[in-house]
Amino acid sequence: MDSVAKPTVAILYGTGEGKKIGKRLCRSLAARGFVCTDNPVTADAIIAHSGGTLLLPPQTAAKAILIVGPITGFRGSLLGTTVKKVRQDWQQARASKSTAHFLRKSMYNARYLLTRPAHHGRMLRGLASGRKLLPSLTTPNVGVIALRNDPWSGFLAELAPHDRHSYTFLHYNKLHDDLWENPHDYITVLEYLYAK
Repeated sequence: MDSVAKPTVAILYGTGEGKKIGKRLCRSLAARGFVCTDNPVTADAIIAHSGGTLLLPPQTAAKAILIVGPITGFRGSLLGTTVKKVRQDWQQARASKSTAHFLRKSMYNARYLLTRPAHHGRMLRGLASGRKLLPSLTTPNVGVIALRNDPWSGFLAELAPHDRHSYTFLHYNKLHDDLWENPHDYITVLEYLYAK
């Protein structure tokens, strides 16, 4: 009996992120008929979060790419923007009485920062090379989700070039790491792009 291969999705993690943080997203993708892979060059689809946008390969077999909270929409310094983002996360955690979750996520963030220097170096080189705009991609279906109150992607509408006609832009009223907490809305967008 022939079985149809499930489409593969590569997740490109940002600063202080990795598989432990993306576990819920991978489980949700599996429940929707996708398989997570580590290879963005051969993947059928890609989800790039935050600084992971700077790691998008120039050539890929992906039919659809979803960029979430790209760091290319920030103003000010890297340090100042990071402080604003962490402060937002802390305020949200206190308001929702989820400080234990915030501390666990922060522990993973610190762990990934310390154990993945090459990953973070590639992102910094991408920023240093002037790549403060969205990348030019040949993939036919690219979706970009900017998060309105996010210090990293909140100014994207003002900074994004208008020549990205094939890109679909969405704005969510969510925090920067919402993809990891509530992946279903983002997977729905990926499914739409993939089906186009």
